[in-house]
Amino acid sequence: MKLLIKKSFKYRIYPTRSQVSNLENQFSMCRHLYNWNLKERIEAYEKDGTTISYNQQQNQLPQLKIERPWYKGVYSQVLQDV
Repeated sequence: MKLLIKKSFKYRIYPTRSQVSNLENQFSMCRHLYNWNLKERIEAYEKDGTTISYNQQQNQLPQLKIERPWYKGVYSQVLQDV
């Protein structure tokens, strides 16, 4: 029987003030997007019992970036992960 050992690393970063501000802004936008998507799913289920899939919400992202241009500051892959 082989024993597997997992090794992990921790890294400390020291962002500048502008980088901290940018990160906080992006985290805030991701939080709002997550809550908006969750609310959309809950309301659809409560209204008529339908479910909204990840792909349906993902396909709405380009339109969301047009309606809310501040989301263009967040990478598309990050928004898809949210």
